[in-house]
Amino acid sequence: MGNGGLVAFSNVYFDESGTHDGSRVIALGGYWFDADQARKFSRDWAKELKRFGLPAAHQTDYSLGFGDYAKMPKPTRVEVQKSLILHIKRRSRFSICVCMNRAMYDDLFKGVLGAPSAYTFLLLLCVNKISEEIQWRKYNGKVAYFFEAGHADQSEANKFMNFLAEYSRKDVDAYRYAGHAFAQKENALPLQAADMLVWHTRHYFERQIDGHTEPRKDFVALTRKCDLITVIEPSHMLALRQLYANAGAIFGEKLTDPSAKMPGLDIAEGIVRSLGLSLETALEVRRWLAKQSY
Repeated sequence: MGNGGLVAFSNVYFDESGTHDGSRVIALGGYWFDADQARKFSRDWAKELKRFGLPAAHQTDYSLGFGDYAKMPKPTRVEVQKSLILHIKRRSRFSICVCMNRAMYDDLFKGVLGAPSAYTFLLLLCVNKISEEIQWRKYNGKVAYFFEAGHADQSEANKFMNFLAEYSRKDVDAYRYAGHAFAQKENALPLQAADMLVWHTRHYFERQIDGHTEPRKDFVALTRKCDLITVIEPSHMLALRQLYANAGAIFGEKLTDPSAKMPGLDIAEGIVRSLGLSLETALEVRRWLAKQSY
């Protein structure tokens, strides 16, 4: 919080996992760091990377023994993992991660004008979760949002974040938006913490699909009571699909009155609200996306 006229700054670092071909679950999430703690994390983790002879930490390569980990003995790889978990817990305040069945989302929203990609939808949910935490924690500072560069839907996500910047000024700065950027993991080291989080979350829920309910020990070691993990159920996606279909927003067309009585809308609205989204926000984002040319 601000103190003596000074404004506090915090950074949130997001990454995704599961957008590759064949993935059944997509996850997006990351960590909230106070700005000074983000700097200290980067300083400390850079020293650890140098000690282990790594340019960066990549969870997929770590787990499979590929890439920069190919010649690293397993005990050393485990030591790298434990060290990163230690620094994450020491420096970050909390994490937020959202995951869902990627194929189901893509099938439901294929051809729906204004429907965000799976990546942007999860980003929307994560940012709204951040807003909820801001209100709950009575945080009065500013927040900068960072994402890994190079994702196929980066352009759409960037347009959404630009929309968010405009929306924040009209809505009492609910997101405390200070700016956003897309960066490489090697240049913004806290993104490597987010990489670990989303990989473990996706992997855990993919294993659940196959009937394996026991989480990996390193996932247990990573998570804390303050960390927030949300699974988007099929009912959530179906409700949002119905909400978007009923909205009838087409390029330049006036948005349907959110208070209008539409068949099944009350139920759909309740389910959407359970995700932390207001009906008005969900429809406004849909209307805005429908006007974009991407």
